Amino acid sequence: MKEQKKKIDFYKEIGQYFRADGSFDPASFSDVFERHLDRFRSEDPDNFKVSFSVWIESYISGIADYLKSKKMVRASYELIRYTVDKCVALGIDTISIPAEILEELFSRSPKSGVESGDDRKKRVSAVEKRSSIFSAALQVFSEMGFHRATMDTIAAIAGMGKGSLYRMFASKDELLEQLLLEEYKKIVQRFSAIFSPTRDIIEEIQEMIEFWVTYINDNPVVYRLIQNTDLRPDVSEKAHFYQYVAENLPMLKERIVSLNKEHKVKYLNFESVLFGIFGFIDGIVHKWISYKMEYPLIKEIPVILECVFNGFLSEEYPRKHFCRSITDNSGEGYSAQDFAEQH
Repeated sequence: MKEQKKKIDFYKEIGQYFRADGSFDPASFSDVFERHLDRFRSEDPDNFKVSFSVWIESYISGIADYLKSKKMVRASYELIRYTVDKCVALGIDTISIPAEILEELFSRSPKSGVESGDDRKKRVSAVEKRSSIFSAALQVFSEMGFHRATMDTIAAIAGMGKGSLYRMFASKDELLEQLLLEEYKKIVQRFSAIFSPTRDIIEEIQEMIEFWVTYINDNPVVYRLIQNTDLRPDVSEKAHFYQYVAENLPMLKERIVSLNKEHKVKYLNFESVLFGIFGFIDGIVHKWISYKMEYPLIKEIPVILECVFNGFLSEEYPRKHFCRSITDNSGEGYSAQDFAEQH
């Protein structure tokens, strides 16, 4: 049990260093770094640099191993680079990082180089052209449906030749795949901007729900494409979207799970909670669509928030609990062992 608690505490501390999308947050890491440093200074004022150096090597290696398991290589690179800079500023001459970790990090480190003016113009032109094509495709998909839409029609709406369109996208399926991927990136970027280690997680989940419902209200064509069950042969597009969100917000899971210690949330499987919230919203949206979208979907936000956070039952109705907290030792439902096994 003590080992499991240490692991939970470790996840909670790590969760402070990274934004929900897995990008490194140097300000948050610096705060914790300084607290650990102050601890070593108070315990051994004369030799704190030596003892801190030994500790930081083990600590950073542990975090790097963990991030490697999450495939967060860029975050590892930024964490280690920042740590080295901090140690140099402190006058710590030596810090050891396992060669295996360094080899992988530097083999995949961000590329350097200065973009020329011509290169920038070409890149901007390509981005604008893709945006024009995606806008045309959404218009055609809205008017004709995906299966009846043709590349000829999309090219005409985009104001370009069919040959030029095919040079960018080999098929209508590839165009749709890239269009949805572009939207998924925008959605995840917005989700990531909402979640911050310094804010209350409940308020952030509320803001995420409000954004997602508003997005659907403003982008019903994209939403219907996500809901389409026969765009991919191996998995539904909706399942693919949910999985993309979960995989690209790797540290959100750690934050939600760690908050169980503060009795703010129950411990449930992260994907079940995330997909459950999206799934409930899907049900409300399907009702909205069945009413031919005659009213703003955002009017449903209060109902969604009430049901997600407080359930369907009235305050007077006796409550029955089906899942216990990770800190509850009653012997029923999820346990600390479940947490350790699922992490």
